[in-house]
Amino acid sequence: MGIPVFVRIQTARVPSPPLHSSRLRGVRGVEGADGEYGYRCSDGTILREYKLNFALSESVPDASGRPQERHVKFLAGIYASQFDDFWKDVPEADQAKARRRGVDDRIAYVYFWDSVMLRLDDLGERITPQERAAFEAEIAEVVPRLSAQEAARLIGARNAVMQALSPKLKGRFRRPV
Repeated sequence: MGIPVFVRIQTARVPSPPLHSSRLRGVRGVEGADGEYGYRCSDGTILREYKLNFALSESVPDASGRPQERHVKFLAGIYASQFDDFWKDVPEADQAKARRRGVDDRIAYVYFWDSVMLRLDDLGERITPQERAAFEAEIAEVVPRLSAQEAARLIGARNAVMQALSPKLKGRFRRPV
C-alpha cells in the first residue's frame, strides 16, 4: 500500500462509573473534583480510571507536504482497571479486594479481541495480511490475547452465571410501555 497505516493507542478519561464498576472489585468508586472517576483505597489514595482506545490511522501529506494523521477505523476500547498492572500500587489492606479476579475481568479481553478482529475484517483488502498480522502483534503487546480454550471456558462460565441469575432478574429490566 502507498499510504502508511499504523495503530494509534489513545487514553480517554472516564467521566462516570464504567459498567464493570467497583461493585465487582469491592474497592469504593469515587468521582473527583475534576470529574474523573476512580477507585478510593483505604489509605485515601485514588486510582484514576481511564480507557485505552485502539484505532487505525494513516499518515497523509497535507497541502504543504507535512504528514497529517487521518483516522481510518476505530478497533476497540478497554478499561485500564481490567489489567493487573492497574492494581499494582494498591495498598496491602486493599490487595485482597483489588486482586479478586472475576469472570468479567478476563472476559473483557475476549470481547476486546472479538471487536478488533471484526473491525479488521471490515477493512477487507485495504490492508495486506502482513500489515494485519503486524497490527495484531502490536495490539497484543498491550492487551493479552487468550487462547481459544481459555476464551471458551470464560464464555461458558459467564453463560452459566447469567443462566443462574436469569430467574432472579426476570422482569426487572423491562422498559415501561
